[in-house]
Amino acid sequence: MKISIMNNKITKKILIIFFWLVVWEVVSLFVDNSILMAGPIETVRAIWSNMTDSIFVLTVLNSFFRIGLGFIAAFILGGLFGFLAFKYSVFRDVFMPLVNVIKAIPVASFVVLLLIWAGSGYLAFYISFLIAFPTIFINTDAGLRSADEKLLKMSHTFCFSGWETFVFIYRESLKPFIISSVKTTGGMAWKAGVAAEVIGLPQFAIGTQIYNSKIYLETDSLFAWTLMVILLSFIFEKICIILLNFMFNIKPKVRNHKRSRSGEGNSAGLCFENISVKYDEHIILDNISCCFEPGKTYVLRGESGVGKTTLLNEFQKRSNCGAAMVFQEDCLLENYDGITNILLGNDTVKPDVAEDELKRLISQKDLSKPVSEYSGGMKRRIAVLRAVFNGAGLILMDEPFTGLDYENKRELVSLIERYKANRILVVTSHDSEAVMMIHGIEMELQNGRLKSLY
Repeated sequence: MKISIMNNKITKKILIIFFWLVVWEVVSLFVDNSILMAGPIETVRAIWSNMTDSIFVLTVLNSFFRIGLGFIAAFILGGLFGFLAFKYSVFRDVFMPLVNVIKAIPVASFVVLLLIWAGSGYLAFYISFLIAFPTIFINTDAGLRSADEKLLKMSHTFCFSGWETFVFIYRESLKPFIISSVKTTGGMAWKAGVAAEVIGLPQFAIGTQIYNSKIYLETDSLFAWTLMVILLSFIFEKICIILLNFMFNIKPKVRNHKRSRSGEGNSAGLCFENISVKYDEHIILDNISCCFEPGKTYVLRGESGVGKTTLLNEFQKRSNCGAAMVFQEDCLLENYDGITNILLGNDTVKPDVAEDELKRLISQKDLSKPVSEYSGGMKRRIAVLRAVFNGAGLILMDEPFTGLDYENKRELVSLIERYKANRILVVTSHDSEAVMMIHGIEMELQNGRLKSLY
């Protein structure tokens, strides 16, 4: 079926191209003047004539090198400066006006100035750089800023290294922005670069050949070199897109390294003092102080909107990498499989142990799939596994049983008990059935205050 659809698309494209070639030939026959309009047959002859010329390869390679190198330089520096703009707001504020000026100045003005300052030899390099740089800079900055805040919070909770945060979160948010910027600027860089060659007339350049075709009124040669530019631009863009997709689709292995956590095990218990939060003068948490004993489970109850999630977040912040968490939303890396999601941020569990537990909850055939293809219940199980396998002394679970049926709730409760050991578990849940399974010490949050319900 897929092959048939693909063949239909290819056939359609061929027919469309053939249609416009016919239109082109009809127009050239109607004009009947090779100086005003060369037809496709004449253009093909000119292409063959150009290709048999001894300087053809040198001409194409020189233009490809100058324009391509300018684009690559813009990609590297635009990405680097975009990262600095994202990292340091002062750098962005200072540098952005220059980027806007580069975007606004006409290409012709740059060409004239660079001819005066640098000569014609590498004019195409500079022009292709200036065309591509602003877009790549802006898209890199925007791509990094578009990273999911919930995932960034998750990476902080599970003590991701800077490298893990970049590769598994920022890289994913960058991909559509970078691909889009290359598609937008690739063709523009080639058009501007060849136009600069037409003005600068460097030796052995496509732009110079186009200019000579104009001088000698060789319209067929002009069309031939123009088609060559279109072809080279298309090839260059496709190569860039293929390389970028390859780079973005590399699935790095999870590196096991020791993470600095406070309160591992919490053998002496854990206390929080003077937790206060208010939004717009509205008090959410009012000077809460509480202590938790190691090895025990606490169930935090309260009406929706009373501040249970906010309280868990405060526990997590004050734990300084000493807490693992199941968030209300799963906060999983959607493009990676379940094992990768579990192992990231965890240095106390072996991959084979995590895989064995995952097999009990998810079918073998689904293990290698990205979690974006999992059901909501399957994603929830992975989020819970990630938390219980973590070595932190405090486990926080915000509505962990959402979307699960009775049997799956029992399985998860059993798994939690099996791996909780001597750690503290704090759970929020509206599910009375799940709360009864947990058998925890109940606490109620009401009017910003916390009280125990023994």
